[in-house]
Amino acid sequence: MPAVFPQEVHRSRHYISTFLRRRGFVFREASAWHREHRRWLESLTHGQKLAPEDRAVFGEYLALLDYKISRRDDLGEQIAEIAFSPSYRGVVERLCCFRGIHTLGAMTLVRPPKEPRPSVPCDTTGSTARPANGCFRD
Repeated sequence: MPAVFPQEVHRSRHYISTFLRRRGFVFREASAWHREHRRWLESLTHGQKLAPEDRAVFGEYLALLDYKISRRDDLGEQIAEIAFSPSYRGVVERLCCFRGIHTLGAMTLVRPPKEPRPSVPCDTTGSTARPANGCFRD
């Protein structure tokens, strides 16, 4: 999975935490970003604890976080479907035998099925120097 999605989720969580901390709201009952924390965030959205203008901004931050999480999860499902297609299945299953490697991690290690290399015209002058266009004689 592209590294952008986890970074974007992390960034949105940071925006929310910073926004609330600046207004004096800090969650201390349990670990952040779990069920209890989410319920607490929802209570801030629906309760009268935040000022109306803060509630609007906070609601947008929370909606943006939800959107990013849903996109990350959807992409993960699409990658998992591709991982179990005939082209990738055997390699992905073998990689998943290693501890700590799951489907998405295996897909980052797998090379795509071989595609024909584009033909690049070679210099025919007989020079032994490495050509600038990336062509190598076999």
